[in-house]
Amino acid sequence: MGNVFSTTTPEKPSCNLIKVRGVSGKGKNRVREHGQFWQVVLETDSAACRQGQKAFLVVPVGARWVDSCLEAWWRWVSFTNDPDFVIEKKFDIN
Repeated sequence: MGNVFSTTTPEKPSCNLIKVRGVSGKGKNRVREHGQFWQVVLETDSAACRQGQKAFLVVPVGARWVDSCLEAWWRWVSFTNDPDFVIEKKFDIN
């Protein structure tokens, strides 16, 4: 089995934070549980788990990556046509 995260080398994220809106029941639940703002861990132009779409790997703001892995808080969010979320805004906070 290949890399489940992407089929290309991850790029440095073009933004540090995204604001999402839940569109499905699952997406709305995640926003209710963890909020609208998500921290971008990495960006790829071809996420295998998102049918090869360009996507962000995100965790809730303030969550540590290791905690997000253990608690399954991380999410892939496609740039377009995501079944669970719409990206409302991208922030580059440095």
